[in-house]
Amino acid sequence: AAEGEGACPTASRKMAARHVVHAVTKTGKTRGGIQRTLRTPIVAVKKGMTTAWDDNGAIHPITLLQVQQCQVVQVKTEQTDGYFAMQVGSGSKHPSRLTKAELCHFQKHNALPKKRLYEFRVTEDALLPPGTELSARHFVPGQYVDITGISVGKGFQGVMKRWGFAGQPASHGHSLS
Repeated sequence: AAEGEGACPTASRKMAARHVVHAVTKTGKTRGGIQRTLRTPIVAVKKGMTTAWDDNGAIHPITLLQVQQCQVVQVKTEQTDGYFAMQVGSGSKHPSRLTKAELCHFQKHNALPKKRLYEFRVTEDALLPPGTELSARHFVPGQYVDITGISVGKGFQGVMKRWGFAGQPASHGHSLS
């Protein structure tokens, strides 16, 4: 069969995306020295999963994300901080719940107080001015994104749930003693 015939197109795209993610360093350069743009990040909350069907009737899993008042708080440049980065905040927080240092930080950069504050390394061409609102329109349809998440806490658990220990067989003459 010719190249591309009979092969699963989604599998090849996944492999290509996985290859790019692993080959890019924090500076945005690939192993060959080619500069890749590290785009502006966005902070979202996972709301759930659903499915969608394409024109061929194939089903695709979809993750639903909610962007909550995401805003660029601070821009770090190579001249001032030695590297290019953006500080992005999401959610809202009442000013009385912040320390004086945090409140002054938000006021200095003309941003509303945020519940969560994250810093992301970007390349120089991806910097946005402070105060810029970020939304889902920031991305184009079909664009690959790198996602990092924090799992939901499960409290203090035993070894079977925490580490996947098998335990003892439940039948075939096995007793509790």
